[in-house]
Amino acid sequence: MDGGLLALNVGMKQADPLPAAALRMPVMPLLLIPLVVVNGDLQRFKWGGRDKLALILSGVLGGGSALFFMTAVKFVSPGVVAILSSSSPVFVLILAALFLRERPTRRSLAGMAVCIAGVALTV
Repeated sequence: MDGGLLALNVGMKQADPLPAAALRMPVMPLLLIPLVVVNGDLQRFKWGGRDKLALILSGVLGGGSALFFMTAVKFVSPGVVAILSSSSPVFVLILAALFLRERPTRRSLAGMAVCIAGVALTV
């Protein structure tokens, strides 16, 4: 468990999850936007309508995910939150296979096994 999660847990004792998630979410896009602008990725890859729709949907689902994370930090112990957040690669691999038709590789399956083993050893 990292110190950031412990500090977040202390701060969440006095805050509501929605404003906390609203403050926490914009940090990464604000850090990445200059990188995209400098590299010119939007013009180089010529993003179409489907890409923009996927980006918007990803933002909405990411916002919901952040809200659930902040709610978990507020109402559950940091140890449980750390275990649940460490299992996210398992869900990503499964969802990528289902929705994006990606085939799991040996490395990704090995990584998923390591995540599961880490969670099992922690519990």
